Amino acid sequence: MWRWCLVMLVPLALVGAERGRTPPRGAKPLPDIAGALDRLVPGHPRLVLTTARIAAIKEQLRRDPEMRDAYDDVMRNADSAAARPVLSPTKDGTTTIAISRQCVALVYTCGIAWHLTGRDAYAEAVRANILAACAFRIWTDPRPDASFGMDTAEMLHAVAIAYDWLYERWTPDERAILRRAMIDFAFTPALRDFGVGGPPSWWVGSYINCTADHDAGLIIGALAIADEEPAMARTILDHALNDIVNPMRTYEPDGVWPEGPSYWHTTTFAVCDALSAMETALGSTLGIDAGTGLAGTGRYVVMTRSPGGIQANFGDSYDWIDLQGLPPLMWLARRYQRPEYAQAQIETLRVRRNRADARDLIWWPETPPVARPWPLDAYFAGRCDVASMRSGWDDDALFAWIKGGWNEVNHGHLDLGQFEVYALGKCWARDLGRDDYRLPGHHDDGQGGRRWTWFRMGTQSHNVPMIDGAQQNVAASAQIARWHEDPRSPFAIADLRAAYAPAATSAMRGLMLVERRAVLVQDEIVLARPAGVTWSMLTDASIAIDGGRAVLTLDGERLAAQILEPTTAVFSAASGERPPPELPNTGTSLLQVRIPAGGDRVRVTVLLAPAWRDGIQAPPRVRPLAEWGKPPKPERPEKPAKTKRGGRAAKGDAAQDPASPDQGSGQAPADAPGR
Repeated sequence: MWRWCLVMLVPLALVGAERGRTPPRGAKPLPDIAGALDRLVPGHPRLVLTTARIAAIKEQLRRDPEMRDAYDDVMRNADSAAARPVLSPTKDGTTTIAISRQCVALVYTCGIAWHLTGRDAYAEAVRANILAACAFRIWTDPRPDASFGMDTAEMLHAVAIAYDWLYERWTPDERAILRRAMIDFAFTPALRDFGVGGPPSWWVGSYINCTADHDAGLIIGALAIADEEPAMARTILDHALNDIVNPMRTYEPDGVWPEGPSYWHTTTFAVCDALSAMETALGSTLGIDAGTGLAGTGRYVVMTRSPGGIQANFGDSYDWIDLQGLPPLMWLARRYQRPEYAQAQIETLRVRRNRADARDLIWWPETPPVARPWPLDAYFAGRCDVASMRSGWDDDALFAWIKGGWNEVNHGHLDLGQFEVYALGKCWARDLGRDDYRLPGHHDDGQGGRRWTWFRMGTQSHNVPMIDGAQQNVAASAQIARWHEDPRSPFAIADLRAAYAPAATSAMRGLMLVERRAVLVQDEIVLARPAGVTWSMLTDASIAIDGGRAVLTLDGERLAAQILEPTTAVFSAASGERPPPELPNTGTSLLQVRIPAGGDRVRVTVLLAPAWRDGIQAPPRVRPLAEWGKPPKPERPEKPAKTKRGGRAAKGDAAQDPASPDQGSGQAPADAPGR
């Protein structure tokens, strides 16, 4: 299922690139690639894996029991891969992204198994599948106008690694077959796409996942045959190295990938594979990863992982996406001296057996990393601001996150201000993720485009407000305007005004963990004219409503929802299920608060309180977002009671309870965005 969910990446990426969605940034100096091939390491293997590393892995396996467990998992996968039938092309004689990725996985798995055991069966599995792939008619869409695609890039990746890792096993004639396939099926169409002999293709110069995947495959392919085809390799590297810096900058500054977690996975695997190949083949990355935000992306992916392992989800990613088991964390740990990344991956492999990859063994740390606790909260700036908060790292912990971002981003949804909530091992407020890319109008994503009428992509399915039922603005962006770390009640406030202009002149959303026991969501909207506002939250739970209170029940666990303001508002529920051709969203519902048109200022405050074993968190006093994080105002001195005849106390100003969940210094931390 995981592989299938990414099959249709290319068409939507094409649309994003055609619309010129390169985020505005200052020019980055191109990498110093002049003379790069003069540093080429002679001999093979030299891509990701080297002879020295093979010997080191064998030595480490004798003294590291956890690495040995990962090795056992890889060997089981190698046995399974070697026993499968040889890859065959489509009826058109070509590959697909699924076929190409299956080939990449087989080459890495059986390739490392052969190097570590010397068993011929593993080498023969690689040999048979690669020769079959090189006999395909073409490595991309069979249309005459088809460009270099992800299916091409990943098949090139597979053939290049096989060529390098099994170099001495190939006969001279077989090596010639592999080189010719790489040149004819990959390098030649790539040069055409780079603009050699015509205009450049849609993906060249873009910031998206496809560009990273394409360039990574080309870099690895060129390094594989650089000593035998130096002119071609030099030309390919000149284009691909200068181009890959564009998507790599998308991680800036803190490691967020704005296309969503599925495309973080695609991009980060590709980038780490290419950079690792450069390190082993050229001796360095040539500095192309400097200042890109890549160093922080491991922290981002770990800190936005729910207690049960499901990733904070948004955009065209698969729902319930589980990214546990990520070999790139091992490479990132080595490259940027971040041992906590490797520790996170090792801990995952300890409890999630059969997730180990060949690259885990290649990039495994020489000495076991010292276990250090991860923080509970984090803010990540970038082209999609994200803030995450939790009560702990145990499976039942409370976890919530909120995003800003850019609606027009490739693979994006109209979801600025989206949040999710996990507690008691369940997801109470969630994002549905992608729908079928073949839906009519799926790529019609301008303002008012048909893409947004489909439930999963438009504002209507997301946990964000709607004004008079209108979608958020497609061109809008939003930032986390305030980020407040606090040991008791951390919070983030997002500025959403661009998403709702001109209907609203101001729109702010706050998300707070109240005493780390409940989630407070508060929206403050200033309307340009009277309009109805609908607050929504999508859930898989059953909903029992009693006016302004609701009890959500999911697999025997409960969460209490309460409208704190407006005090007269009531909950309602709507179905989240959809008819064909959309995905059905079976069992989903929308918990809603509908505020009719009235005044020009609307505040909706909802408390989401899990039913913990020791009880439910009491509601806090509602305070304006501008007062969050500030000390509560002092109580008024109590006036002496005035009496009337009969001794009754006269009406006075009853002092309100000053207790507030956000007891903090009132000063934003140094890393808070002041934008």
